[in-house]
This record gives sequence, C-alpha cells and structure tokens, in this order.
Amino acid sequence: MGQAPPAGPKYTRVLHPTGKSRGWGFTRVPVDGEALASAGLEAKFAVIEVKSKQYKVTKDDIVVSDKIEGLEPGVIFACENVHLVGTPEYTVVGRPYVESARVRLQVEEQAKDAKVIIFKKKRRKNYRRKQGFRREVTILRVLGIEE
Repeated sequence: MGQAPPAGPKYTRVLHPTGKSRGWGFTRVPVDGEALASAGLEAKFAVIEVKSKQYKVTKDDIVVSDKIEGLEPGVIFACENVHLVGTPEYTVVGRPYVESARVRLQVEEQAKDAKVIIFKKKRRKNYRRKQGFRREVTILRVLGIEE
C-alpha cells in the first residue's frame, strides 16, 4: 500500500470491502475516458448488489463477496441486480434496478478470509477471552457489463 499511483490520469484504488488490503491486493482503474479508449478498454462502470452489499465495478475487477452457496470455481453467471450504469458520457440510475443491464461474473474461488481476532478483557478481574474468526468468501471476476 505504500506505492503512489503513477503520473498521468487519475487512479482509484479498489480495496477489500473492509478498506484494508488483506492479501487480495488492489487494482488501479483509470478514470479518464480518453486514456481508456487509447488502451482499448471499455469506459463503463456499474454498481451491483451481491448478497445485500453493493460494489462499484468495472471490467476485469475482482470482487470479494460473502460466500454464495452452490457456485463452483469457473462458473459464469449474470448479476441482474444492477443499481447504476455509467460512462464518461452518461449515467443510468435504476429504481431500484436498471432493468436491461446485466453484469457477467465468473467465480474465481471459494475461500476463507484472513483471520480476525476477537479479544475481550476486563481489567483486574483475571478475565480474558481470545477467539478467532474467518469468514467464508466468494471471489468473483467481472467479465463484462451489458446494457
């Protein structure tokens, strides 16, 4: 996380949902439409809902979501719960969803997140409890945004 973004177009960091980089790293997404067009990339982004949480995604982003039951690695599925689709020219906002929009997602893996330590203590009472917790996550890759 100590690296500064390169000079040139503005960059946005897309981090793990908790705001910390926990081994999944981050991707840099150019914001400037001209820079995207010159690189041959699509300048679309979308806000999707997966397991009651919202994520802002662009093509080739990685999404770390709560575990989605019944999906094997390599499966491609379409997310119909798209709240917003935007480009540098226009933005489409749904009420609550954009009906014609879909985001294609591929399951990269089903895994466990980094361990979170829960530590409780009451001073001068000799009371200490230490417990670890690892939530199960599904790692998704965004293949494309369709309108």
